[in-house]
Amino acid sequence: DPFMNQRRKLVIDERFPLTIELPRAPVIAANQDPEDPLTVKYLDSNYVEQTVDDENYRLIGNGWPARIKAKSGFSWPTPVCDAGSVIIDYTAGFGATPVAVPPKWKRPIIVLATYWWDHREAYESQFVNQAFYGQLQAMVNVAGGRLRYA
Repeated sequence: DPFMNQRRKLVIDERFPLTIELPRAPVIAANQDPEDPLTVKYLDSNYVEQTVDDENYRLIGNGWPARIKAKSGFSWPTPVCDAGSVIIDYTAGFGATPVAVPPKWKRPIIVLATYWWDHREAYESQFVNQAFYGQLQAMVNVAGGRLRYA
């Protein structure tokens, strides 16, 4: 279930961007779950994995997308210029069980599942009712996110 906690890894090539955008949200910070922390790592010039101290960056975890930014006065280190040189390990989700998913997110899920059940032939022909997706997009916006599969 994409709304429950899942461990994720984002791999970035060659350098740190000014703002790291995480494709899943909300993100759980290290201080929220010390046993499953957010970690920002990189490969140094000798291809040795180094960890950036979490005191040096800020997680904006409730936005969509979630973002990581370097704190004022800190510059991201320079990783080796190679594929996969920046690695972000994080946990995204509303909680460990379906009960943790907020009701404002459950409604669009139910509406979408009902739509596809009622329009099974549309799924097979890949016909998309744009008016329906406009209404679904409005519900997702109210919930605080964005529709990714329209």
